[in-house]
Amino acid sequence: MKKREFKPNTQTLNLKDDLFLGEDINVEFWENPSKEVVFTLIEVLQADTKKLDQIEAKELNKKYFDCASLILVDCDIKGINFDTPESTEAAFLDKRLPWGIFHQAIMAYLGKLVDEYKVLKNALRRVGVLSDSGKDEKKKENE
Repeated sequence: MKKREFKPNTQTLNLKDDLFLGEDINVEFWENPSKEVVFTLIEVLQADTKKLDQIEAKELNKKYFDCASLILVDCDIKGINFDTPESTEAAFLDKRLPWGIFHQAIMAYLGKLVDEYKVLKNALRRVGVLSDSGKDEKKKENE
């Protein structure tokens, strides 16, 4: 079998209109990021950085930009790319842009993904309950 490069499905969101961040920047996000990427980003965002030594802080920073470069695919600002963790970190530090805008974009997007996951999980739970609803009645009839 011939191997091919994996191209993730993406969606482009406007930070102002879709994520309510106040900047008119279009960012392309990985539409269905892997569980590992999502949970790693959440873990990094929840870390208590005050308790980390310098080596742990560098490792956490590396994890963050490794995952950020996967979830952020592209944007409509010239000179900004998210191809590698290093270019992603450079994009976050770009002096032309508001400080923290891509970090805010990731947090907003993760919130959106988690909300969608909860809705899907609840819907699947209800489908499971509905599909089981006749089994108890059938058992009682057979007894």
